[in-house]
Amino acid sequence: MNAELEIAQSSGPYWLEIIYWISQIFLTLIAGVTAWFAYDQLVALKHNRDQELRISHANLILSLDHRWDNELAAARSAFKKAQEEIKKSILDKDPRVGGTEKAKRTREKWTEMLRRIRDTDPDQYRQFMSICGFFETVGMMVRQKYIDEAAVINLFEGSIVAVDECFRGHIDQRAAEDGVPKGFLEHTIYLCDLCKKLPPR
Repeated sequence: MNAELEIAQSSGPYWLEIIYWISQIFLTLIAGVTAWFAYDQLVALKHNRDQELRISHANLILSLDHRWDNELAAARSAFKKAQEEIKKSILDKDPRVGGTEKAKRTREKWTEMLRRIRDTDPDQYRQFMSICGFFETVGMMVRQKYIDEAAVINLFEGSIVAVDECFRGHIDQRAAEDGVPKGFLEHTIYLCDLCKKLPPR
């Protein structure tokens, strides 16, 4: 009888230890499953967020493209016509001019023309400057990283280069005037400078 009691007493702590470790393993498994589920949820949330950002980015690009093609259609048409007229006047005077000299004369003629129509034809002036205003918005969105600069360059590079050639001199003059806020069309200039840094295609 004493022997049986001793066996029962000696086996009691042993089974308690087994139960303890089984419970620890069970709790560890629960914690592991919970952690895995939480991680899976975080991955899903990140994927959804990335998807939402891509959709938002695409919508912004589409809205810019729509505005450029529709709201600024008349301004772009007038701008193109003026470009052709100035190009013709330069070539009529010197058919062999080209390269940097042609670009220099183009900038000078645009700067002079914009200065003149600012006083004589304010409606035409506002129409031309609306193109700069558009790229001011685009440039701000790029600098704030709302949209990808590569997408903007792919879509508008030719137009940005033309803005730099035709409007840069006038923008610099306006920026130097008294009463003009600091940073006048700075985001437009940012896009122009960005295009200049790109390698030739």
